[in-house]
Amino acid sequence: PNVFPEMTLRENIDYFGGLCRVDYGSYTEELLDLLRLRGVQHEKVKTYSSGMKQKVCLFVVLMKKPQVCIFDEPTAMLDPKSAADIRAFLSSLRKRRKLTLLISGHNLHEMETLCDRVILLEHGRFLRQLKSEKTAKKYRLEFSDEAEAKKILSRSDGYSVCKSGKDIIFSGNGAQLKQYLVTLNPDIVDLEQTDQLEDAFLEACADEEKNEMVND
Repeated sequence: PNVFPEMTLRENIDYFGGLCRVDYGSYTEELLDLLRLRGVQHEKVKTYSSGMKQKVCLFVVLMKKPQVCIFDEPTAMLDPKSAADIRAFLSSLRKRRKLTLLISGHNLHEMETLCDRVILLEHGRFLRQLKSEKTAKKYRLEFSDEAEAKKILSRSDGYSVCKSGKDIIFSGNGAQLKQYLVTLNPDIVDLEQTDQLEDAFLEACADEEKNEMVND
């Protein structure tokens, strides 16, 4: 929503609260604290940084206590600190208020952080629907050769792993990975955490391209 830059945050709150007939009361004070805007509520909005202005827009939307909110790239063009603040706020509010968020965006890390379900689109076409796993991550462990990877895989009872050439893909959290490595004491050439949604998106795009080639 557009707010009035020449007005203070408090004046914007009073205006939009009256316009929407919102009995905001203590909820407004809660939002001020959650968004860390209390200290600047009597300053003109035009003096705010981009991140703070984004928070003001969130404030105006959320003061109506909606059950569903639709956001289009809520952290676009924000500095890393402001973007992290917005993500943390939305994640916290979603749990506290049982708020449903519908978010569109290109930041797959953000989607994975905020969303329970993700729908992948390419040029407006549906590709795939995924359930975002909050705790399980994927790690790629590269070994010196495929035989070594196969040997390690045979000693992976109790862990979620799969093999791709000379790589082992481990699914789990950091603590589980550490225990896995301590148990095996393997000779690893490289180790990296993979981006699950990015991998899924690229895989879905590749599948779509193959289907188009077959249909042609």
